[in-house]
Amino acid sequence: MNRQTNPVEFAELSKLIRKKIREDHEKLRTERLLKTIEERQSLKKRQRELRQQTVMMSALKVEDGTNLTKRFDMERRIQEYYTSMFASKSVVPLVDDNRAEEEMPQILISEVRTAVQSRQSTWYRWYHERSTKIWWIRIVENNRQTIQRMLKD
Repeated sequence: MNRQTNPVEFAELSKLIRKKIREDHEKLRTERLLKTIEERQSLKKRQRELRQQTVMMSALKVEDGTNLTKRFDMERRIQEYYTSMFASKSVVPLVDDNRAEEEMPQILISEVRTAVQSRQSTWYRWYHERSTKIWWIRIVENNRQTIQRMLKD
């Protein structure tokens, strides 16, 4: 089938093929997992085998036609490529900011001290309440049987 002559039919056929591949993969996955369960083998190992992995790039072809196979060389070449691609080729002049400057309001040291203390006290209250609740919960959990006996008597 030619993509240019009938693009709608080609798209529908492509969707159908992708759907069938997904169904086939799911069927294979289910069969292998069931077989693993029946044979009482490790599910973790089987799932690790079935997981679809991404393949690492093994080589990179450079402009002169040579192949780079070492990871360090490939990373260096890719970095050079993107650096040259995104490097600025034109000079952009800086714009002067001629707005009137606003004066900073005067802040008293006492205002800062009060704000910090109120923040600390709020945090301390929250932490103290939380730790007290946790403490009581632990006491009750550790002495549950004793408390139940005391309540029965």
